[in-house]
Amino acid sequence: MAQQFTLKLHNPDIDKNPNDLIYIGLNDGNKLNLEITNNSGFDLQFDAQERELLVKFSKEVLDESSVKGITVKSPWATNGIYTPEDDPNPADQKKYYVLRLKLADAASTVAFPDKGTLTIALAAIKPIATGTATLKLYHDFEDDIRMDAANQLSILASGNNKKTLIGPNQSLGYRIMVNDSNDTNPIVATATNVPVTSDNAAENTIHLNFFFQNPETNESQGNMGQLVPSWDPNHPPTFKLRFPYFNGNSPDPAYADLTNDFKVGEPNYNTYTSAWNILLSLDSKNPNVTTNDWWKITAPTLGSSSPYWLIQPTPANKYLFTGTYGPGPFLDLYFSHIYSNLPVSSNSPETQIILESLQFPGFNDNVWPKPLFKEDSVQILSFGGNIQYTPSSGTVLTLTWETKNADHCFIKGDATQQGSKASGKDYTKAINNANPLSSAYTITAYDKQGVSKISRTIHVKWKADDAKVFPISQSFQMPTAIDISPSADKVYVAGRVRDAIGSIVISILDGQTLVASPNPILLPNDEQPKNVAVSADNTKIMVAALSLTGDEGKVYGFSTSNPPSLIPGSPLITNTNSLPNLYEMCISEDSSTLFLSAPYTSVPTFIEAIDTGTIKPKPTTGNPANIKGLGPIGLSSKGNNLFCPIIDGDTTSGGLGILNSKTLAPIAGSPISLRSDPKGVKYTAGPLLVSQDGNTVTTIAQGYDVANNYATVFILCQVDIPSMKLSRRIQIFNGYPNSAPTPTTNLLYSGDEKYIFIFGLNFNKEAENNDETLVSVYYASSLKEVSWSPIATPLSDTSKTFVVNMKMAPNGARIYALTLDSSTSEVSSGAVRAFIPYLEASSNRPI
Repeated sequence: MAQQFTLKLHNPDIDKNPNDLIYIGLNDGNKLNLEITNNSGFDLQFDAQERELLVKFSKEVLDESSVKGITVKSPWATNGIYTPEDDPNPADQKKYYVLRLKLADAASTVAFPDKGTLTIALAAIKPIATGTATLKLYHDFEDDIRMDAANQLSILASGNNKKTLIGPNQSLGYRIMVNDSNDTNPIVATATNVPVTSDNAAENTIHLNFFFQNPETNESQGNMGQLVPSWDPNHPPTFKLRFPYFNGNSPDPAYADLTNDFKVGEPNYNTYTSAWNILLSLDSKNPNVTTNDWWKITAPTLGSSSPYWLIQPTPANKYLFTGTYGPGPFLDLYFSHIYSNLPVSSNSPETQIILESLQFPGFNDNVWPKPLFKEDSVQILSFGGNIQYTPSSGTVLTLTWETKNADHCFIKGDATQQGSKASGKDYTKAINNANPLSSAYTITAYDKQGVSKISRTIHVKWKADDAKVFPISQSFQMPTAIDISPSADKVYVAGRVRDAIGSIVISILDGQTLVASPNPILLPNDEQPKNVAVSADNTKIMVAALSLTGDEGKVYGFSTSNPPSLIPGSPLITNTNSLPNLYEMCISEDSSTLFLSAPYTSVPTFIEAIDTGTIKPKPTTGNPANIKGLGPIGLSSKGNNLFCPIIDGDTTSGGLGILNSKTLAPIAGSPISLRSDPKGVKYTAGPLLVSQDGNTVTTIAQGYDVANNYATVFILCQVDIPSMKLSRRIQIFNGYPNSAPTPTTNLLYSGDEKYIFIFGLNFNKEAENNDETLVSVYYASSLKEVSWSPIATPLSDTSKTFVVNMKMAPNGARIYALTLDSSTSEVSSGAVRAFIPYLEASSNRPI
């Protein structure tokens, strides 16, 4: 039911929405149009002989002097003010300064017909503080008709002399996910001709994610960068969130209105659709969490004219956003209980979420309206499934769902139309190398016309295979390396396993059963296998080994025939000096070149390129290439680039090094610094992960915090290769020593590059020691840790194993994990075990 009068606020100097804003600090003040609509059902008029028209401003944002300075456009004139103490309306509890308006011509009248709109143009408004204020209009007409209308006014700081807070290249990023998907997923509305009840309610959710993009300073404080050094508790930094609402002040809702803001006791109030019942939480699972250690949410109060939410830091949150300790780089906000039955326009199906940032030190106040799309309701009542492996059928994905008001569905990535209900007819898909597992599955339900649609996404999670879905390999003595063939039909393990006559071998396991082949790769003279790599074309196996005495490094090449045959030219003696670390090696994409890193030598550290067909150095000049400050862990090749760590120390400037893979010469701009501040902690790249397109390199970098007793610290960071710049970084606790009997760290993508799995020694300060593996999972796009991380390592009998390395199967549905039964002692045995995927639990919340 429409209320008698509408008040809309409009700053005529702002030509785009939202324009219900004014600014502090403007020399001439602000203009503000008060647009009043008459919905009373009566033709009215303003008469100079009647009572004054009162404009009321919250005293928090205007003082007596600023209210006295406001001007008004003819035919109106100001007639003095009331202070909060002499406000004629005691119900407003002395909260407002009151500007008194009258008609300038004592003999004039102003018509105010039913359904008509009248504009009162104010100017020279000079607020004294930023924030959100209530503005009211009050007037008594004849026949006991009273106008008492209100709306919210936002006051921002003026000028552009400070930094912008939010944006693609600014300090904070900002994402919106609607109904478990992205910002293009629609808000759904039920039919407008029936009230919303439990039978037809379609709940909407909105997830807002703020993320710290550019940690900058104060490394020594142990937080790896901060957004601000401090803030004023009397004017706390504030995010304000609001939506446009239908408040009954106009005959019909605007198409942009999200829902209504009727209050309890008002006509047409509905507990589902009233915006006063929308919940905002700091927890994705619990809608009632409004405070944590770092942030607090102030929910709407019924004393406000319309609902809005304030998000402010707690006193403990000195820096607002940090790279690691304290509040960290993320703030997640979760709206729920959003229901609507307002009409949806096919020409203008957008509503808005309006974000304001206020009082952030060093940053301009600003407003970011974001469109949200609306659709008539199609509901997905449930969506779930499972991932199962059997030796006979392999890995099979099964999805089930149930919808309401839907005609058909589609699974993202599958062009086959599906039914609206999968009861008795589950969706199944064989997961193989041609159809790898995704990290998430999305169903979209459509109505019969194909206009209304809604999507829901279910995510794949990972865990240790303690149920032994996949077999466990034989035991190896001190295994150091693992690789899998491109089709995953074979697994190669470098470990101290002897054949029947006592020779050390590289074991070749069946990719599914992990049963050892009777034809392993034999190494002569008790040489110690340190690393193994398979070429992308599946024709060559490269092995790095050390002599029994550990003073001579050798590289062997073998064909992938059965049994493997030695490639002529093997072995290549890489250097006559001591090479105790031959862990780091990789093969070029075209399978022609093996790259070997030698960071521990008695000669200058070097990288050597070796022809995989002849087992000879290639190119013949400048090879091996002396690399000053070559870091101990990490080597990867993509296209013409060879990536390696460069020690960031007192004598070298380092980070991530990039060489031309053909000439082994550094490219322009190499190395790329991984520091967040030129004077901050010096970080050296570690294990390297390169995206399929070659544009992003992710690494676990190691640094030493000089201000904290040279404590070892680690960051997970990403480098954008086209721009040659550090793009993203967070502190982590998956670390590593620089020299160990076996590898202790690495990282890998999920099959679709949505997740990054990392493992290393646990350097968390709460950990009892650093002699256990910590396996964590992050979103590759943001480096935000997933909610189900970390994950436990596979069990050996009843104890956790220690991870040496992990490889993702080409079908994306199995992680081969080379594990030790205990920590990295020289005598530990180990085996190949698995991490396996599973689908998150299905929910029955209708959307």
